[in-house]
Amino acid sequence: MTGLKKTLSQLSGRTLIPLDLAAGVPEIRISGLRTLVLEPHRGVRAFAGDCILISTDAGLLCVRGRGLSLKSMSERELRLSGEIIALELVDAHAD
Repeated sequence: MTGLKKTLSQLSGRTLIPLDLAAGVPEIRISGLRTLVLEPHRGVRAFAGDCILISTDAGLLCVRGRGLSLKSMSERELRLSGEIIALELVDAHAD
């Protein structure tokens, strides 16, 4: 385990914060394959037909689907609707 991961793991155990959230991994909730909520995010990078590219602390996330639309976006939360087919981490940051 690298020094940073070890430190995050120790802090996570002490503060009851899940390790993935402490490490900056976004929370993704999908409801009924028609609604996706992502938080936190760093903005939409591209919206091209069947793929929406979203910047996150973990890298670029591609949400693939049909009839995708951006329902709402705040500084922290992004909400999509449409037929969600797949999620792909396109550009993961190296450790």
